[in-house]
Amino acid sequence: MQILMGAPVLIKTESIDPLEIALEEMRCGFVPITVKRDHRTSR
Repeated sequence: MQILMGAPVLIKTESIDPLEIALEEMRCGFVPITVKRDHRTSR
């Protein structure tokens, strides 16, 4: 869903299908998660 909505692709691929790209990213060990922390509230 994120790729379909414009998220960056994390691998080089010839596929244009967002689902196939996401599956290929998972197979390659890429987890498309970004953790953003609010430094004002962190310990």
